Amino acid sequence: MDTVRVNVDWLADYAAALDKHADEASGVLGSLKEHPLDDEAFGEVGQSMGTPGSYQRAADSLFTQLTRAEEVLTAAATALREVSEHYRGTDEDGAKTLEKKAGDTDAAR
Repeated sequence: MDTVRVNVDWLADYAAALDKHADEASGVLGSLKEHPLDDEAFGEVGQSMGTPGSYQRAADSLFTQLTRAEEVLTAAATALREVSEHYRGTDEDGAKTLEKKAGDTDAAR
């Protein structure tokens, strides 16, 4: 029979790392929202070449990707924490069962 081993501490640590990356994505999103560039930021030459429109399309694409990345990282972190807590509880329940069985065996002697 194959055995599955779960390192609950690793799962919890990885969930924390994913949360950190989600926070970083959120920070970049906030910066994009708070500091938009207007057409004047590109100067007359940039405006005549259509740079503001190109920049806006790129910024919109980045915004969409960062929004999705933040959502995925947050969801993955939440799921890993839930798995970690589930297996930690399973380990604790198993230890209690073993303790009870050991106590029952000692009492029977």
